[in-house]
Amino acid sequence: MLTLLNYPFYLTGFIPHGHCYLWKTGLVWLHVISDATIGLAYYSIPLLLIYFISKRKDIPFNGIFFLFSGFILVCGTGHLMEIWTLWHPDYWIAGILKALTAIISIYTAFALIYFIPQALKLTSPAQLEAANTALLNEIVERKKTETSLIRISKAVESVSDAIGIANVAGQSIYHNPAFINLFGYTIDELNASDGPKAIYTNPAEVENVFNTINRGQSWRGEVTMHSSTGRIMQIDLRADAIKDPNGKIIALVGIHTDITERKQAEAQLKEQAIKLEQTIQELQSTQSQLIHNEKMSALGQLVAGVAHEINNPVNFIHGNLIHANIYTQEILNLLNLYQINYPNPGLEIETEIEALDLNFLREDLQKLLSSMKIGTERIRQIVASLRTFSRLDEADLKVVNIHQGIDSTLMILEHRLKTKANYPQIQIIKDYGNLPLVECYAGQLNQVFMNIVVNAIDALEDSLIQGKLTSDKPQIRICTQQINAKQIIIRIIDNGNGIPEQIRKKLFDPFFTTKAIGKGTGLGLSISHQIITQRHGGSLQCISSPNQGAEFIIKIPVQQPKKATNSTNR
Repeated sequence: MLTLLNYPFYLTGFIPHGHCYLWKTGLVWLHVISDATIGLAYYSIPLLLIYFISKRKDIPFNGIFFLFSGFILVCGTGHLMEIWTLWHPDYWIAGILKALTAIISIYTAFALIYFIPQALKLTSPAQLEAANTALLNEIVERKKTETSLIRISKAVESVSDAIGIANVAGQSIYHNPAFINLFGYTIDELNASDGPKAIYTNPAEVENVFNTINRGQSWRGEVTMHSSTGRIMQIDLRADAIKDPNGKIIALVGIHTDITERKQAEAQLKEQAIKLEQTIQELQSTQSQLIHNEKMSALGQLVAGVAHEINNPVNFIHGNLIHANIYTQEILNLLNLYQINYPNPGLEIETEIEALDLNFLREDLQKLLSSMKIGTERIRQIVASLRTFSRLDEADLKVVNIHQGIDSTLMILEHRLKTKANYPQIQIIKDYGNLPLVECYAGQLNQVFMNIVVNAIDALEDSLIQGKLTSDKPQIRICTQQINAKQIIIRIIDNGNGIPEQIRKKLFDPFFTTKAIGKGTGLGLSISHQIITQRHGGSLQCISSPNQGAEFIIKIPVQQPKKATNSTNR
């Protein structure tokens, strides 16, 4: 239908725009509606501009608004022409309209280039109004400032802090009443001496304060001053420079707060805190010692009971093994005589001898009895070591052989010294000196040996895992020596990776441990230190550094003095 309607236009030689859209109804009407809407908007804008100019006669350069109106008007006409050319190929008219639009656009652009510099020079009413408002605000602010200064002056007079102002020459020019009440000096009295510097007790402090302010910096800190009566005061001083508008320092101001009572209270609190901390440490130490003593008492009873229960049947077995060995030997001798006198036994006996492998049985039975004897001897040694280690019957001071206690500890820990899948056997090197019998609490001293040797074993195992052993083989060296007639020394040395300084300082603190949760309580070395120092009047120290191993040095007296003995029984 559209094709038939447009047929006469083919006679002009031009094709309507609708052919470009293949007369797709949706596409054609999209362009029609869009161009019509734009055209209407372009026609409304010039009308609004003309209305605005007619209402505001004071606006200069209103010609530029007319140019904009004409430019927008022809642009809107161009969009309406686009609708016309969809059905009517009047492209000459459309071209003339675009040429007119171009002329008006160029003229408007050149006009803007001419008018914009002039328009920028104009002072708008808004700017004039803003200037008037700024002047009014400045007047109001000046009045507020004057009021504030009056209030500040009154506040300074009534403030509790002592405020003093001095000129750059160091002469006082103002003191508030609080300053006079605090120090007892008037301005004339200070200026008669050395100004504000006269109330400082430390010349270095006053020079530091004034030099800092003269450099234009603020100063805040505590200084010592004195009043006219000679009372020494701790003062919290806040000092600053007063500058003119050009930044030149014209005066110095200082705000003084008396903190003498506060400093005294802080000192008392600090002293009380130190005492409280010491008390807490003593309580923790006592608590840990009580816990340890309770555990060791229970452990000692358990060990003694277990040792007794094991010892009786083992002694029975060990004693019977002697008779069993004799009886077995007699039976084997009888069997030999039987074979010599009856070399040709019956078939049934020959068959049984071959089935039993009699020759192997003779040899293996002797080995079996021998190994059983060695095993019972080993059990008896372990039981003796447990009894020696626990020393349940030696709760009081006893004269003992120190080497026996060390050997008992090593016997109990032998299973930890043996070769394991992850690391080789830990070698024990004993360098025992000629020690006298030592008066001590043997059970507690053995516990010290146990704690230190266990820590050494743990350190060596960790070093082997980390590959930080200081030599080819893990070893623990135990050295004993008599220093003099009154004192012995025991040194337990390992070749592990050592202990860092920050950890070494805390080794003997209660509950301090670097081991994994469940592997250590942090009480072992702390209690060991108490046992050596408090119970035996000796010393326990650790010498170590990273990658250099660790050495624990125990020094105890050969005989406990009466004073130390009495103190331990309190």
